[in-house]
Amino acid sequence: MKIRIVDYVANLGGGVRFTAEMLRGLAEIPGLSFEVVSSGDALTRYRGLLAGMDVGFVDVPPSQAWRGRTLLAGIPGAGPLNFILRTHPNRIDVSGKVLEDCDLAWFPWLHRHRIPRGLAHKVVGSLHDLIMIEFPRWFPGGAGAERKILETWLRSDARIAVSSRVTDALLRRHFGIPAGRVSVIPLSGQHGVPARPPTTRAWPFSGRDYLLCPANHSRHKNHEVVLAAAEAVASRHPLVLTGDGTDIYRGQSLRAEELRGLAERGGLVADETLFAIGYVDDPDYYAILEGAWAVVMPTLAEGGGSFPVWEALERGIPAVVSDIPVMREMMERVGGEVLWFDPRDPASLARALRELEGGYAQFKARALEQRMRLSRRGWREVAVDYANVMGIHTSPGGGMIETGQLKVLRVGPGLESPLATFFDHLAATGEGERFHPHPFTRVEAEARCAHSGLDLYCVAVARGVVLGYGMLRGWDRGYEVPSLGIAVHADARGTGLGRTLMLHLHAEAQRRGAPRIRLKVYPDNTAAVNLYRSLGYEFEPSLEQGQLVGFKRLPG
Repeated sequence: MKIRIVDYVANLGGGVRFTAEMLRGLAEIPGLSFEVVSSGDALTRYRGLLAGMDVGFVDVPPSQAWRGRTLLAGIPGAGPLNFILRTHPNRIDVSGKVLEDCDLAWFPWLHRHRIPRGLAHKVVGSLHDLIMIEFPRWFPGGAGAERKILETWLRSDARIAVSSRVTDALLRRHFGIPAGRVSVIPLSGQHGVPARPPTTRAWPFSGRDYLLCPANHSRHKNHEVVLAAAEAVASRHPLVLTGDGTDIYRGQSLRAEELRGLAERGGLVADETLFAIGYVDDPDYYAILEGAWAVVMPTLAEGGGSFPVWEALERGIPAVVSDIPVMREMMERVGGEVLWFDPRDPASLARALRELEGGYAQFKARALEQRMRLSRRGWREVAVDYANVMGIHTSPGGGMIETGQLKVLRVGPGLESPLATFFDHLAATGEGERFHPHPFTRVEAEARCAHSGLDLYCVAVARGVVLGYGMLRGWDRGYEVPSLGIAVHADARGTGLGRTLMLHLHAEAQRRGAPRIRLKVYPDNTAAVNLYRSLGYEFEPSLEQGQLVGFKRLPG
């Protein structure tokens, strides 16, 4: 199966890192081949980033690259004038031929890309955030262009993935999309080891207990609050800025000038209490991160969380984090502890920094200890979830099962033997302790296959073997809201099969007019809890017989 990765932006930092890690995960699935389609500097960036991987590169210029054609392009402050003159600084029209010579096209950064509508059915796009929609005043003209592009994507047949429930909710609020229009696939913070060691450069802050702020200069990263608050500890813990555009003492942009002024008003002194070094590549960044006293993330908005915060948690480095919904969601998923502050209040951040300094030994000890209990999600798992959205499923042995080989069937005559074998497996592995809708016996398998009521029982079958079992029950007893349950073969877990079964059952419940779906899960079954939450389930505050009770609303 040939997959083309199409990206004419190659966004520095999280964007290209996401693409690289995803490709490494997808490359573990046999039967897939990859080509990166891009042009200019973006293609050059990908060639360097993916060197050594079995990936082809194709130089196909976009049919229209509006940023390059924009009047006064590249001149700081020209955005409003370009908007008045009705140019399009944020749109890249993708040529139809890019999508023709492949089985599927993946846009790892769908923002700014406009795809041919007639070929959208073979496209999967990753939507990272709605920052331009949430903060339009910061993007004169660009926010309107972004909204039009996103509307085109959302109206098309393209499959779209986001990385948090928060982003899904924002899409529904701003664009009125139905629940289930996008797939929620949380990302991983476990990045690959850089291919080369860091440079031998001696940083001027080396040997000091520095506070690291790893964020590019975009306004939503909110350097305003950290530059105003850092003086509270900067004489003992100088502030280090990394990220594209943060070399503010060398930069000539309006944003650099603005940040220099903020630093001066905040009492910070260049190369004494503030070191603004700008973008560094991964080997140097990780070396800087390892030596940090703490990491501060002042962001006002993110799409799925923060890679730098994940990486700090993995290394046992205390993190001071803005208290916004998406970061709360990320920490709920990861299970770590951070110090929170109000990102719009410098005094709140200053208090958090002083609290950290005053009890640093205890905070550092907790940060080191919690590394052992973080809920980790690898890029292989992310890639499998994406493969599921792409219509690819992985077999227990790791091979590829395409959509035509994996089938979800209603349980009925002829499935007694494979279903009984699956039930034997569930009984032998102790699955009945967590999932107990009925006994897992051969007699019960025959009864399920002979069932003729309203309740629905289905199986996921590949090459004649049952790998998953799902149900919607309660209709036989007259309930309006069915209860959902699934079980997946132990060898097929982590392949995206559970999500496939869930989506099938959601579609069946919606087709029958159910307003909601109900399910129960034990709180310590974190993999299942995370899956259900990513699919839109909300859990009741109290337990029922030791289990969480969750509900998902279905479109009317």
